Amino acid sequence: MSASWTFASPLMSVPDEPAHVIKAASVVRGDLRGTLDVGGGPIRLVTVPRGIEEFAHYGCFAQNVLITPQCVDSVPGDKDTLVQTRTSAANYNPVYYWAVGLPTLVWSDSKSVYGMRLLNALLCSVLFAAAFAALACLGARRWSIAALAVAMTPMVLFLNGAVNPNGLEVAGTACVFASLLLLFEKSKQLAWHVPVMAAVTMSGALLANAKPLAWMWLAIAVLAALLLSSWPDVRRMLNRPVFWIGSGVVAIAVACAVAWIIVVNAFEGIPFEAAGITPAAGMEIMADRTFEYFKGYVGQFGWLEVPPPLMAYTVWIGLAMAFAICAFALTRGRLRLTVALALVAIVGLPPVLQAQAVESVGIVWQGRYLLAVFVLFLMICGVAIDRATVAAGEAWAPGIAKGVVVVLGVAALWTFALTLRRFVTGLATDRLWGQMFSSPSWTPPGGVALALILHAALITAACVIVHRMFVRAAADVRSVPAQVEPASAQVPSETV
Repeated sequence: MSASWTFASPLMSVPDEPAHVIKAASVVRGDLRGTLDVGGGPIRLVTVPRGIEEFAHYGCFAQNVLITPQCVDSVPGDKDTLVQTRTSAANYNPVYYWAVGLPTLVWSDSKSVYGMRLLNALLCSVLFAAAFAALACLGARRWSIAALAVAMTPMVLFLNGAVNPNGLEVAGTACVFASLLLLFEKSKQLAWHVPVMAAVTMSGALLANAKPLAWMWLAIAVLAALLLSSWPDVRRMLNRPVFWIGSGVVAIAVACAVAWIIVVNAFEGIPFEAAGITPAAGMEIMADRTFEYFKGYVGQFGWLEVPPPLMAYTVWIGLAMAFAICAFALTRGRLRLTVALALVAIVGLPPVLQAQAVESVGIVWQGRYLLAVFVLFLMICGVAIDRATVAAGEAWAPGIAKGVVVVLGVAALWTFALTLRRFVTGLATDRLWGQMFSSPSWTPPGGVALALILHAALITAACVIVHRMFVRAAADVRSVPAQVEPASAQVPSETV
């Protein structure tokens, strides 16, 4: 599904993608940060092939839904010749770019970007697959699986299929949290420790070096896993050498990430709206826009100019609210505290974090910057509901799950088709749906029909798989171990 977004999104139609593509091409050639440009600031000069530098000039259709990518003109010259160009991502940690920049060593044209996107899609999908696998191995897992399925919003898949470290942030956070939960639950079973701790270590190290704020999402994921696990299980893992070896590797990765941030001043940015105002004023503006940023959790495609259908917002935000309400209503004690802290993080972190930089860069926040915490919040709600509802065989639950996956599937396909239409025909009022096939201005590789059919087939398969996982978990009647939460903190079974 991520790869289908790769080909449905025209080249450089993702926020900041030109800067990330150029950064990746320079990093794999040993130019980690470039040289200072005239005037200083975060924009720096790096060395890349001319064919990669050309992508910096693909902005003719950005933020204008009436213009299609047909407006892009090719720049003449040898595409393999090394030239200097500017990128605003020069100060970003190079780890992510080492991984995705490899195709630029083979090609210097559009094939390199598609290769980079597919590498990112593969990396993020492996991490999400590990998260689903970890949740599927928990004793109580129905609503945890359902919550992670809901968290796979079109925005998550869109970023997975692009050249942008945002996708790695989200996938890494989900993998760390789910794997830590499984590690603590299986603390008595030695055979689980090495493979699960390996997942925690790799995803944690990648996450810490994804973006400047990613180490914070790592800390929140670890804290949430600790709060949702029983203290005997946690203490037992603290006595295992494998836990400390993996934790040591992650700690070194975090230290390297923080050192890079400090040395290169990674938070330095270009002044935007409201630059120069006081932190207090910045917090007030951010607080006013809290629910506006929720749009970025569901979808803001292109250069944020392409919203999904209103129905998609309704589906995903509505389901997120349903999970939150159920989590608060059915839990007590540490379960409810963890849900509450995650909700505070979603609402409170954007104003606090933006206030620290508002004087120098202004209001630059976008909803996708906190997408990792939104996904984590849904997972926390699902785990909390599972831990509270210990009776696993309610007859109504599979029916609800079937309705949820059907609605998710319809909303996901509609969002994909509408976004594809924006690039194929533009969204002028005189351009109709049928013209996507009869008179397209731009077409993805393979054509419009193939893109729609493949995405529909993939969404259908995903919905079927998630529903089968849910039903199997519901049929496997078992109770949550008593040590997960004191009996006094559980909701009475007749209430459930």
